[in-house]
Amino acid sequence: ATAVMVEDYSDQPGWRGEPLFTPERFAEIAVEADRRGLQIAWAALRLGVDFLRLRRRTPEQLPARVGATLAGLGTTFVKLGQGLSLRWDLLPAPYREALARLHSNVPPFPGDQAIGTVERAFGQPIERLFAHFDGIPLAAASVAQIHTARLHDGRDVVVKITRPGIQAQVEADLRLLRRTLRIGQWLWPPLKRQRPLELADELAGFLRNEIDMRHEAQNMRRMASVIDPLAPVTLPHVIDPFVAHEVLVQERSRGAHLESAYGTPGAPALASALLDAYVHQLFGAGVFHADPHPGNLFVLQDGRLCLHDFGSIGVLDPASRLALGGMVEAIACNDAPAVLDTAIALGFFQP
Repeated sequence: ATAVMVEDYSDQPGWRGEPLFTPERFAEIAVEADRRGLQIAWAALRLGVDFLRLRRRTPEQLPARVGATLAGLGTTFVKLGQGLSLRWDLLPAPYREALARLHSNVPPFPGDQAIGTVERAFGQPIERLFAHFDGIPLAAASVAQIHTARLHDGRDVVVKITRPGIQAQVEADLRLLRRTLRIGQWLWPPLKRQRPLELADELAGFLRNEIDMRHEAQNMRRMASVIDPLAPVTLPHVIDPFVAHEVLVQERSRGAHLESAYGTPGAPALASALLDAYVHQLFGAGVFHADPHPGNLFVLQDGRLCLHDFGSIGVLDPASRLALGGMVEAIACNDAPAVLDTAIALGFFQP
């Protein structure tokens, strides 16, 4: 989208005298970047050896090795694998299937670390915050893992906790990415046409927002006003005031991943509900859930579709909505010049 509204972060560091990055913080990121560079190089070397060793004897093991390597390298590379798992035009099916497991099947971190993070975030022992807290995670993903809990008023909730050290790791990865892209542009000048540094900046903003649970809570509150009126679709709501930089408490939605409905009699209704929900978000509200991969779509026990993970939402201004609608119409009419015009209007290409 060309027009993305600026969110209000007046309550966050950097707006009221608290610096986002101090000299000490920059030094920490630099050290982490050097360490991560060695870690990434070693992982790439091991994967290259595995590829040479297995490609003739047991090539069927290679997709799992690629997935495990990306999972071991942490959030940034898990996100890369998740994106590649949706690219039917780039990867064969075994690799897509292996990388698709990164949507919801990432190794968890210990429960005692999760409890410590929650207690530090809210300044109280876990037993005062919750009537029950399950130290075994319900699920683990690239940014955070989820634990089930029960509030003292009896409500069942889930507690979303970011991975330890994730902020320093992401900043180091982004620093390495920009360094690599600069070298790539110097070695191959035509790369500049693809504006790789701008793409890296966009990725940086996306990742920094996604690892801040306060940002996700704000997105969830905003999306609730958009999705709540839709009867067949819902989302979990934030449990205030249990929101911090590293922790988010939300309603528990009991259901199964969307792929469990593939091929069932209820699948057409779910597909229709999902399409209608996105038409409403894109063209009606101008605010939409921007990360609808299969791991974030659930079917509830009552048959409703539930959207999860609001670390990233998109916002379209009226002009962009009109251009997007024109693109859909042009594609349906097989009007290639109009598709190009609307793509330029949306900012996909430079005029």
